[in-house]
Amino acid sequence: MNKKIVVSGLIIGGLVLAGIAGKNFADDILLWGGEDNIKQINHNLESLDKALENKEQNISSLNSRLSSNNQELEQVKANVEEYKQKVLTLENEKNQLTIDKTNLENQLSGKNAELQGKQNEINAKIDEINQKIAEINQLNTDWNNRLQTEQNKFNDAQNTVNSLNQQINQLSNEKNTIKNQLQSTQQKLEKEQSENSNLNNYIEKLEKAKSDVEDTANRSQEIVTEHTGK
Repeated sequence: MNKKIVVSGLIIGGLVLAGIAGKNFADDILLWGGEDNIKQINHNLESLDKALENKEQNISSLNSRLSSNNQELEQVKANVEEYKQKVLTLENEKNQLTIDKTNLENQLSGKNAELQGKQNEINAKIDEINQKIAEINQLNTDWNNRLQTEQNKFNDAQNTVNSLNQQINQLSNEKNTIKNQLQSTQQKLEKEQSENSNLNNYIEKLEKAKSDVEDTANRSQEIVTEHTGK
């Protein structure tokens, strides 16, 4: 903004000096049309002023970013020092672990020799156990054979029982069939007996009716004889 004021002042001052030079020269300027040029100059000055403001803002932004980057750089430097210290600590730990590893390897070599002796004892025990397992397997085979024999006997007996059960079921079915037939025959017999009883009753009624008719006929004959004198 200060640069704009300075440039504007210089141009205005120049124009004032040009006015003092004489009325004729001023008239020539007016006739020449300097107003448009002044407007153009003012427009250009405003454009330059805006450009300068943008530049100043960019510079301010860059300064802020530079300050932030410097802070980040300082933080990175601090982190680098911290990492260096950690690396040094890790190197010391690695060296100590290397020493510990060597000691453990030496101990392991001694343990391996001891373990080899134990392994030999274990192998001997394994051979003994395998022998016992073979004996047990043979016993299991013998028992399985005996069990299979007994199972076969049981299966034969079971088959016999099943066959007898089938025969019993068949006889039971035949018995039930005969029983049903007997019940049917008994029902028929009872029905026929009932029918015979009804028939006997009917015959008795006929006999009685016949007797009644004969009595009535005899009585009527007596009445006729009595009245006819014959």
